Amino acid sequence: MSTSTEPPTTLAELVRLKRTEKGLSRTKLGALTKTSISSMNRLELANAVPLAPSLFRIAEVLDIDLQTLQVLVLQAAEAKEAEDEGAA
Repeated sequence: MSTSTEPPTTLAELVRLKRTEKGLSRTKLGALTKTSISSMNRLELANAVPLAPSLFRIAEVLDIDLQTLQVLVLQAAEAKEAEDEGAA
């Protein structure tokens, strides 16, 4: 996990950082973005990435630019794929 002086390197870290900077709970962010609390929890624990519509709403509320979002989503997908291959 990143420290306060390092930029977030994962989607989970970035969402958590932006959410806390805005003073939002996971529940409040979920309500603002029409995303379930369980999806918010899985996102911040790096266990899942929400579907595109939810992800775009989260990015909009948290002021995450789409290029950064795209890079971090691709990294998350690659990490999940590698994890799944390692478990097979």
